[in-house]
Amino acid sequence: MWSRKLFLALLRRYDLKPYRRHGQRYTTVMVRVPKSFVDETLWPEFQELSQTLQTYLDEVTDRVITDEIFGDSSEAEIKPVPLEIETNVTAVTSQEYDPTSSHA
Repeated sequence: MWSRKLFLALLRRYDLKPYRRHGQRYTTVMVRVPKSFVDETLWPEFQELSQTLQTYLDEVTDRVITDEIFGDSSEAEIKPVPLEIETNVTAVTSQEYDPTSSHA
């Protein structure tokens, strides 16, 4: 969502009027501009700002986790695949986890 907000702010910086049509996804952003403006100015600037913001957000995230949650923010250990399939073990990834689910 932050990249969408960044893109909208960049469009408005150039006095452009972003819009989306009824029925389009929330993430869709449209604007009428010459292709040369997009290729030479808008998109390169967006990519540069996006990379800068991504780096900043990564640093802030690491600092908050390390300072406020737990000092060890290293990656999870990589273990070899077991020869036998373990039973009664459930693996949960961050993309699959739903805290509102009744089966924890």
